[in-house]
Amino acid sequence: MHSECEILLAVVFQTGMVGYLESLTDPSYHAQILILTYPLIGNYGVPGCDRDEFGLLKWFESERVHVAALIVSEYAAEYSHWSACKSLHEWLVENNVPGIYGKVFCLSCLVPNSHTYYYYF
Repeated sequence: MHSECEILLAVVFQTGMVGYLESLTDPSYHAQILILTYPLIGNYGVPGCDRDEFGLLKWFESERVHVAALIVSEYAAEYSHWSACKSLHEWLVENNVPGIYGKVFCLSCLVPNSHTYYYYF
C-alpha cells in the first residue's frame, strides 16, 4: 500500500550523547521531526516500561512516543544493554513512527540556510 500526503512539521535537532529514549518520549517534541546528531543511535535498545517506587516510568519521559519522525546519521541495529527487551526499530514500528538514517549531516547543513522547508520521506 502506498499513499501520498503533504504535512508541515518542525524539524528539531538534539545533540546529546545519550538519552534517545527520553528525547523520543519528551512531550516538548510533540509532532516534530527529531534529528539526533550523535552516532550509534539504537545501541542500547529499548527497555520495558518499568516503574519506580513512585509509579513513574524509569526509562521514559512520558507514556508514549511524541515525535512525528526520527532521523539519525548512524543506526545501530544490534543493541546490547541489560534492560533492553527490543530494538529501537521494533519500538518505532510499534508506535507507528517513521525513521530514516544516513547522510543526516547534509540535511542538517541545509536546514538553517532556508526559510521554507519541504521534505519528502
